[in-house]
Amino acid sequence: MDLDSLFIYPCSKDIKRIKEATSIEILGVGATLIYKEHRPNFAILLLKGAAHVFDDSLKIKKIFNKSCLIGFVQLLERAPLKFHISIDKGSEVCFLDLQVSKTLIDVDFRGLHRKP
Repeated sequence: MDLDSLFIYPCSKDIKRIKEATSIEILGVGATLIYKEHRPNFAILLLKGAAHVFDDSLKIKKIFNKSCLIGFVQLLERAPLKFHISIDKGSEVCFLDLQVSKTLIDVDFRGLHRKP
């Protein structure tokens, strides 16, 4: 699973549905929320702020600061991640658990694409 498979970009209609199905959280501290080789228990919709992708040596591989959905495919497939992902302090996010993610898929969640 490559780096770009971690991030997908939902259309505005799907972002709205995610916001309605979850709550928006503002992170009080920056934190690594997803660790390499772990199977995620949630996906993250990054609304504002930045996500940093790190390799084993903790070198930044990529920074995302657009509205993107992180770890959605891996959550649905129960696939382990190949990178560490941290989210900056003050970022606005929505957390999607497996049940919410499957519900969104079941109601025609087709606006996803991997690259903007």
